[in-house]
Amino acid sequence: MNENILANLKSFDEQLQEKTSELLSRIFNAQAQVEAGESAKVDFAKVQSEIGSSAIRVDIPIEETSYVITYLASADLLPELKEYLEKSGEDAPSVPDSMQLILDIAEQITLVKNEIVKSLLEKEISFGNPVIQLWNGESEPGIENGVASYFRVALNDKAFTVIRLLPEDMANQLFKQVVRDEEKVVVQQKSMEELYADDDHNGKTLPLTELYDLELEVTAELGSVNLTLKEILELGTGSIVELGKYAGDPVDLYINNKKFAEGEVVVVEQSYAVRITHLISAKERMASIA
Repeated sequence: MNENILANLKSFDEQLQEKTSELLSRIFNAQAQVEAGESAKVDFAKVQSEIGSSAIRVDIPIEETSYVITYLASADLLPELKEYLEKSGEDAPSVPDSMQLILDIAEQITLVKNEIVKSLLEKEISFGNPVIQLWNGESEPGIENGVASYFRVALNDKAFTVIRLLPEDMANQLFKQVVRDEEKVVVQQKSMEELYADDDHNGKTLPLTELYDLELEVTAELGSVNLTLKEILELGTGSIVELGKYAGDPVDLYINNKKFAEGEVVVVEQSYAVRITHLISAKERMASIA
């Protein structure tokens, strides 16, 4: 598995663990903590050692593809659900409440994942309905060369492991866009270094760090409005100019007349300041100072 893909997957999981912790805390009205562990090529012996040979399996398909994301957790955590899944027909017990709970959690997590994927990859992914079944610990051709990610979950007085299995082709397809975007940022930085090459350096490009002392004017714009010349000439002391923003709207920050952030007005030691609430991407920020 490509190291860049694993690195990008780790970045994704770091965001996923935070949002999933918040989600579980709300659902169970209790303190929940999810920590993303390692991601590596699937080793079914390691998977079995973590959760045993029998597990609750949740498959979440990605629509319009053949890909399925699989989550595994020890079946001992939910014995009534394990019993339900083991039986069929008239002998099957009534559907346990935990079945619907897991379905609800899976649906909520897919929404969280879609939000993160949209942020990272700038595209949306449609997930199908989750399917719950038992897993007997056997290897499967579709994921044997895939990626296994280990999540440690602490909920009240319980601590357990959830394993996500991701097909290799799916991991490559989902996260190669992130790699391309990072490469574009590197190219942009290199272009800027070449831009500042001069004769004093014998034709060699300046490293970007040489420009760190370069001062750039940062402008905060509370709002703007277009006025006719007649309206401007009629302005006087006490006149009120209404801006095209509502109270509470974010303030725009500009460098070289290019927007690079949004924020809110605060007061710091009797001076106005802007607390940044949103930054454009690193790639766009590099472009704004070129």
